[in-house]
Amino acid sequence: MVDIGSGRIDSVLVAPDANPYMNFGSAIAMTPSGYVLVGASRDNPLNLYTTGAVHVYIVMVDGAGNRQIAHRQKLVAQDPIDEARFGAAIAVSGRTAAIGARGPDNYPPGLMTPQGNGAVYLFDVPTGQQLAKVAPVDTAGNGALGC
Repeated sequence: MVDIGSGRIDSVLVAPDANPYMNFGSAIAMTPSGYVLVGASRDNPLNLYTTGAVHVYIVMVDGAGNRQIAHRQKLVAQDPIDEARFGAAIAVSGRTAAIGARGPDNYPPGLMTPQGNGAVYLFDVPTGQQLAKVAPVDTAGNGALGC
């Protein structure tokens, strides 16, 4: 993280289960309440190929102005499939995060087309609960909703 006033880097976020292929940092968003969400769109949290994940950190500042950052949780889609690339895009509004996955579509797990329709997953950031999945009605393919 960069101190805007001085322009110096004062902390670096690292995934607790980092690997060189996870594409950590594929998307980043921060909530007003201090949560930082970092996409890892090629992560394999469930031993599926490039399923993707989002790491959630909390930034806390003590009375002396010292910043502390803690890894809170790792978000994954409730319906993970190969090539989903969950975490390729992230947007935040209040407590809710919209997390894009370019690969998944409306087909059941395992029946994904190579050029997926995409999906957007809504999560409650503090609890990590998946609230909804938004997928396109037109399943012609190659729509890449969520990216």
